[in-house]
Amino acid sequence: MINRRVLGLNLGALSLALVAPQVAQARKPWPWPNGRQAAVSLTYDDGLNGQLDIGAGQLEAHGFRGTFFLTEENMEARLDDWVALERRGHEIGDHTMTHPCELRPYTPASFSKKQLKPMESFLDAHFQTPQPRLYAYPCGATELGRKGGVNRRQSSYVGLLRRNFLSARIVDGG
Repeated sequence: MINRRVLGLNLGALSLALVAPQVAQARKPWPWPNGRQAAVSLTYDDGLNGQLDIGAGQLEAHGFRGTFFLTEENMEARLDDWVALERRGHEIGDHTMTHPCELRPYTPASFSKKQLKPMESFLDAHFQTPQPRLYAYPCGATELGRKGGVNRRQSSYVGLLRRNFLSARIVDGG
């Protein structure tokens, strides 16, 4: 039996192997600043007030920018602040409309209709980050629907995300 961490690492490696050639073609080559050859990706989930009030300022004080994965229900009250954050150079990603942790009730079609498409439309209407965007799995949940075994449920989720996003990020959830 494999644990969530091993699964996440393997899914991440597989996603990278499948998506990297597409990313290279989709994005223009980017020269590393000062000849550096590495990067750190700082990501924040859920669109929380503390990310605006504390986290973003700390990043900016050191010349860093982050990727913020937003859910509409968490950040809509401070939409103007999130738009301003993006204008200061931070990236905005998709974290679904409502951040569902239980994905068994969804089929790929219903998840797309209720969680992905409305959030993408919301992000398109308010942010400049171009599609395809980045995606963060809510709650580290990697299985979508009830049909088939674990591999099939994970495969259907990855397939749905591959059709809609540049890449997807997962956490080692609780």
